[in-house]
Amino acid sequence: MRSFAIAVVSCTALVAGLSLANATTCEQAVYKCKTEANRQTDGVARCDAAGAECKKTGQWTGPFTGKTYKISR
Repeated sequence: MRSFAIAVVSCTALVAGLSLANATTCEQAVYKCKTEANRQTDGVARCDAAGAECKKTGQWTGPFTGKTYKISR
């Protein structure tokens, strides 16, 4: 059962990373982040913080993956 849970989490992280990479604006990235992070207790706050940083820098850094993507502010 544990290996199944790890596989599900890994697949979810992969899908989240791919779809966020396709975001063209910080607002889109925040929206996608919030819809995909609904299982995290602090997911909304982490997505909002990443969105605020994205608007300053023009780069989205995934709050759960740490991956960075250059997108429009």
